[in-house]
Amino acid sequence: MLELTGLTAYKYANTSRISGGQKQRLAIASSMAMTPDCIVLDEATSMLDPQGAKDMLELVQRLNKEKKITVIMVTHRIAEALMADKVYILDNSRIVAEGTPGDVFTDVDRLKSYGLEIPVDMKRRAGIPIDICYKYKNRHMDIRSDMNNAQSNHAEDEKTADNSEKCIVELQNVSYSYVNGNESFQALSDINIKIYEGQVVAVIGQTGSGKSTLLQMINKLIVPQSGKVYLYDTDVQSVRNIKDIRRRIGYVFQFPESQLFENTVLNDVMYGPINFGMSKKEAEDAARKALELVGVPEKYAEYSPFELSGGLKKRVAIAGILAYEPDVLILDEPACGLDGESREQLWNLVRKLNREKNVTIILVSHDMEDVYEMSERILLMEHGRIVYDGGTGEFFEDRSLLEQYDIDVPRCPE
Repeated sequence: MLELTGLTAYKYANTSRISGGQKQRLAIASSMAMTPDCIVLDEATSMLDPQGAKDMLELVQRLNKEKKITVIMVTHRIAEALMADKVYILDNSRIVAEGTPGDVFTDVDRLKSYGLEIPVDMKRRAGIPIDICYKYKNRHMDIRSDMNNAQSNHAEDEKTADNSEKCIVELQNVSYSYVNGNESFQALSDINIKIYEGQVVAVIGQTGSGKSTLLQMINKLIVPQSGKVYLYDTDVQSVRNIKDIRRRIGYVFQFPESQLFENTVLNDVMYGPINFGMSKKEAEDAARKALELVGVPEKYAEYSPFELSGGLKKRVAIAGILAYEPDVLILDEPACGLDGESREQLWNLVRKLNREKNVTIILVSHDMEDVYEMSERILLMEHGRIVYDGGTGEFFEDRSLLEQYDIDVPRCPE
């Protein structure tokens, strides 16, 4: 199972040192190694890169057919639901539809009413426009226009004395490796990047390529073993009060439960503002506003955050960051575990923060539609190195590059 899930090279690695996507593969491998009669997969592909998700689903299908293992799969991805023999749609704790994929997904109005995306084949049958590429191209061009082509002329601007763009994050020759016993794993190798105020930058790459380690460098969650990290021209390693950094850079983790710890949702969201100097009244006002922004109903304010669903935990974690209004927002797989409607709300909020408040956005995502729709610049990572740093449009137009690194792109149906 380690071989089938692509983890053979990590079989002696400390489990705390592997990436989020690798942990998810490991959990699946551990369950499948027991060859159970039934396996339940709860958003099992949500943290995997596109190729990893494809391999995982093919493995599940093979086990189902060859070993007769029953598979019960929870997913927000309609493409995965189309693989099933039978589909159940739940809404407000009730089963509202059941049947074969052909039965369930042909009722377009019902899918819309439950905030579900409509499969391309069903759109075609219903006569709904399905020019997906055009949709994303339009949005992407709008974003690039709104950003005033923020990064298209960096190389030229840096040559002039009146460069108006402000570099807020810079990594110079940064390297970092994780040590496990007598072995070490090179997570970052000689990274050199500059990120400018107001940009939306997507960091992509296969599971274990170093994306999360790179983000944690920016927020001083880890420090480089060699090289320098600068925030607003200040070497972060020289900053004694870590609050000076954390106040300006908000970080939403892959796993929202990593940053939830208070006894109620409201107290959890208030923690950051209070920690950074707001009064209790100011913090409560900021927290309630942030919860409203991310679409968490008021009734959940007094719930324990640990009683919430994965999607609501994610929203609460984001609210906890937005409440103190950082200059930079780092989002590590922010749409993971969200349904289609919630995902759209999240991206609309991120767009609004960037356009209206000039918040710099750095996001990690394995979903190329999200990357194409949201970002203006892409950093592609492989084995701890940046192998592409450039415009999003140019990236998706480079077919040879996409094939070389096995990148999925938003495609127009034939």
